[in-house]
Amino acid sequence: EQCRSLGFETFKGFAEEAVTDTHWRESTDLVTSFEVIEHLPEPLTFLSTLKQMVRPGGLIFLTGLCGDGFDIRILGNRSNAVSPPHHLTFLSQSGVRILLRRAELELVSFTTPGKLDVDIVRSALLADDDAVTDPDIREIMTSPNEGIRADYQARLVADCRSSHMWIMARRPS
Repeated sequence: EQCRSLGFETFKGFAEEAVTDTHWRESTDLVTSFEVIEHLPEPLTFLSTLKQMVRPGGLIFLTGLCGDGFDIRILGNRSNAVSPPHHLTFLSQSGVRILLRRAELELVSFTTPGKLDVDIVRSALLADDDAVTDPDIREIMTSPNEGIRADYQARLVADCRSSHMWIMARRPS
């Protein structure tokens, strides 16, 4: 609604619906998809559909869960994010690159700007002492020094190891 109020022409609905409308097919500059890709059993089909919506040179912006994410990797099946059949696809950074290549899209940027990884792992550890086995991670998570935990979260983001990813891809011209 906000985009519409600013005068942006928008399509709210399923990508598969939009590509059947000639008005939307290969006509948009930007397609966004927030927190969808982890729910899909066939992410390549989905990306191919999004690609059909953007004009050559257009952008696709996706957000979702990252399988390389710290809290997902540390907690494994104890992670709340691991909840089949709700979350089906956990792409790693290299998996994203392979998937985009297969969809014939160019990777513009890959970031993991998450803020909650350390808090999620710390909370899990405080609730269940067996949740984290790595002694170095346990030490960081239980440190009374909040700055140490904040620095660790910042490092996860800088190293693209947070569990929330943002992907910007381009349809080649």
